[in-house]
Amino acid sequence: MKYVPGPILEKFQQSYAFLEASLVPFHLGQEGSDGVIYRFRGQDRLLKICFLGNGQQRQARLRFGKRLEFLAFVFERGVPVVEPIPLADGRLFEEVEDESGWWVAYAMRKVQGETVSSKVWEPVFVQQWGETIGKLHRCTQTYPDWMKTVDPLTGEDLISWQSEMADFAQLVKEPEIKAQWQVLRAELEKLPVERDCFGLIHNDPHLWNVRWDGQQAVLLDFETVNHHWFAFDICCACQHVVSGLAGGLMGPIHHPEWLGDFLREFTQGYNRENSLSRDWLDRLEPFFAYRRLLLYTVLPGWRKSNPVLNRAWRKMILERPDILRDVYI
Repeated sequence: MKYVPGPILEKFQQSYAFLEASLVPFHLGQEGSDGVIYRFRGQDRLLKICFLGNGQQRQARLRFGKRLEFLAFVFERGVPVVEPIPLADGRLFEEVEDESGWWVAYAMRKVQGETVSSKVWEPVFVQQWGETIGKLHRCTQTYPDWMKTVDPLTGEDLISWQSEMADFAQLVKEPEIKAQWQVLRAELEKLPVERDCFGLIHNDPHLWNVRWDGQQAVLLDFETVNHHWFAFDICCACQHVVSGLAGGLMGPIHHPEWLGDFLREFTQGYNRENSLSRDWLDRLEPFFAYRRLLLYTVLPGWRKSNPVLNRAWRKMILERPDILRDVYI
């Protein structure tokens, strides 16, 4: 994440002066982070700041606002998500431009609880996590824009899985990896797009975007919300399992039973809130391939720092083994 210049921070501080507190660092991000977070001193409120880039950024700012509108929509309907705090004039975010480009920020209430260890978890947490995602998917079926969000001026895709995939493919320099984005897109285009399996989803509900207070699993970070299949959110929730515990993301799967255990607990909670056809659990493989490609694309520094990991990861992308073959769900 780009360093936030002092003048930008001061302008945001002035915009949120009604919160009557100075800003202090809270979480300054890492490779792949979509923003940095400051805390209002002495309060349970945070400010997330994101850099949208330079040049013509009208669509980027519009996209950011649409995602926050969705966050506000599901929060108001009781889905356990971070609470957005509007500005005094009702706007959900502030925007500032300097010589480097556009900056945006929004305030939210700090979520109580903690991040659960990626090595140890309790079934009650996994079930509640699944229940939260199920509640989100049930709620999104009442959201007006469900197939895609378009630019009202140009009619172009503003938020869609197709435009997201195209953006990722542009980032890749390796021809063989770029080709896999095209192969995967062709596969996904054959899947059914219906209201009970597709809509505006969180798009990144992995373990580190969830807070657990012992009773409720609350979702954070809505900056990558997208129109996608519900099954992709379920796949994203498995990230910590397949990236380390069970294998299957960056290297061969070695404990399929652990992935099966996780999915059974997760879907047990999910099904308490939303009914998703069992067939979608048999269609998870291309979504794991999507996640594998996505992370490979956005984390070049991390993977290149470990050549052995990088080679194994690349092999998984090019050969695409079916990691669910021996998984009992």
